Amino acid sequence: MTSIINVQSFNHLGDNIINFIFFYQIKEYIESNNIIILYRCHEQYHQNLSEMNCSKNIIILPWEDIGYVLWQRTVYEICKPGFTIEDILCLMFNVFLQNHNIPIQVDKFEYKDDDLLKRYDNLDDKYKNIDILIINSTPLSGQINYDRNEWNQFIINLSKKYKIVTSETVNEDILSGQHLSVKDVAAIATHVKNIIAIHTGPSIPLHNTDILNNVENIYMFNDYSIFSTRKIKKTQHISELSFLLDE
Repeated sequence: MTSIINVQSFNHLGDNIINFIFFYQIKEYIESNNIIILYRCHEQYHQNLSEMNCSKNIIILPWEDIGYVLWQRTVYEICKPGFTIEDILCLMFNVFLQNHNIPIQVDKFEYKDDDLLKRYDNLDDKYKNIDILIINSTPLSGQINYDRNEWNQFIINLSKKYKIVTSETVNEDILSGQHLSVKDVAAIATHVKNIIAIHTGPSIPLHNTDILNNVENIYMFNDYSIFSTRKIKKTQHISELSFLLDE
């Protein structure tokens, strides 16, 4: 007998990717128990999410106000003081699992996806042997006090010293991955030692085991959240990374 769970997310790309990262942890269970998840979100995110979709039992549909709202803000009132962003996300997903009688509890926001390393091998050579990956995609939820001009100037200065790639175009002289999918950007990250990232949609897949095993530093920009994932260093102002220009 097939069981159907309706899920919706009316939020931005990052919130949707968060959900699909958690789905990796219940993939085997939903497939072995004939559980279908009908996931409704805005169609502009469908292509990126289809690449992050780990199971044939998860079907992506256009957004409608139908089903369970899988979103971190739904659990803010029951979060404890000092919770990291990973604590909040795990709580959100555990409440979802409990509500749908799925006997699994998650305690980490880290996922394994063997496809990332295969994707890296298939990337254009210009995206390989990168010194620093910069996820400079515009934050849409007030994560940081973002000064685009300041960021662009720092990136330009950095590009004079390192081989870099950005997730959002700065100028025609700096290699950009803006036309790449979020998963392709994550594939680049599997072979980069230093990552500078605004805590926005394309940075969420950085919580991948292969990326975290290889990277030395992830400088994650967020003015509010606390992080517990290994290698992630909370950063709030681009000037904190001026030492990279002096090394």
